[in-house]
Amino acid sequence: MKRLDAIAAFVFLAPVLALCGALLTEHGLGFPPCTLCLWQRAPYVLALALGAYALGPWHSHASRRMALGLAGLVFLAGACIAFFHAGVEAHWWTWSSECTGDFGEPQTIEELRQRLSAAPVVRCDEAPFYLLGLSMAGWNAVVSPLFALVALWGARKP
Repeated sequence: MKRLDAIAAFVFLAPVLALCGALLTEHGLGFPPCTLCLWQRAPYVLALALGAYALGPWHSHASRRMALGLAGLVFLAGACIAFFHAGVEAHWWTWSSECTGDFGEPQTIEELRQRLSAAPVVRCDEAPFYLLGLSMAGWNAVVSPLFALVALWGARKP
């Protein structure tokens, strides 16, 4: 298997496995995703599509390398989202009150009820579990740049 084919396969399979892991965690283990968790899935879906394109042997080498380069940039964007989410979980910074359950200063009981009923079920600032000291967002912040390096390496002209 040529280097370009192997890297295209990796760029396709890495998002497949990451998305399967997220869906298994959500549906199999019963940990529903927060808003930022869902945002982290979008780059994987796009990278998966770019990897599928790069796998197509009928495309030119230049267009396949360009797809891998774009996938590398997408992985880097995903790493930024994951790092931001990990920072929210670690309380390094705050984000939207809709994601953290901060209801502000309601003036009436009715206003408090409305805010509570509109509040999300899953908070972005609380990780459902940690594996070896990192949340899922933390692991995503670690592996996404590695995926990006592989994809960008594949985009280089041989």
